[in-house]
Amino acid sequence: MDANGPDNDGDAPMLVAALKHSDGNRIDQALSEITDRLKQQGYRLAGAVRADVTALEENRCNMFLEDLATSTVYPMSQDLGGGSDACRLDDGALDAIAEKVEASLQDGADILILNKFGKQESEGRGLRSPIVSAVERGIPVLVGLSPGRVDSWHAFCGAAGEIFDPYDPALDRWLEATRPVLQDQ
Repeated sequence: MDANGPDNDGDAPMLVAALKHSDGNRIDQALSEITDRLKQQGYRLAGAVRADVTALEENRCNMFLEDLATSTVYPMSQDLGGGSDACRLDDGALDAIAEKVEASLQDGADILILNKFGKQESEGRGLRSPIVSAVERGIPVLVGLSPGRVDSWHAFCGAAGEIFDPYDPALDRWLEATRPVLQDQ
């Protein structure tokens, strides 16, 4: 394992998986349902997923992530002014949440869940470092993935990463397969 991505020796279950769908809202909904279910099962969660803050959103470009370890919601978009209709990720805010996710991994987690492996992660930034840290610790990782990032995902994970549709029963089997890994920590 190095900064390029995870390796798998073939004996253990794949510890890295992605949910792929062309509708990002469907991935967000699936990740929300998965995190709720795993919390109820007593999992210690690390990561960040899109927060449901529709009441706070003034426009479709406002982005908020919820830190799964603390339930704190953080804004992820820059204010480009009233005349702008462009969406703009705040790189500093993303770096800050990456540090918080890293800290929660150090405090102990059973699974890392991230809203997406996107452009930032494809370029070696964003939440890529927590993914590598989790795999190095033997912590399973589940991320959202748009179809446009599949090649980057494969370049990062190689054969060590699985890809599922959001409501594929195979995803539940993957979660169960990684559960013994969780119990051995």
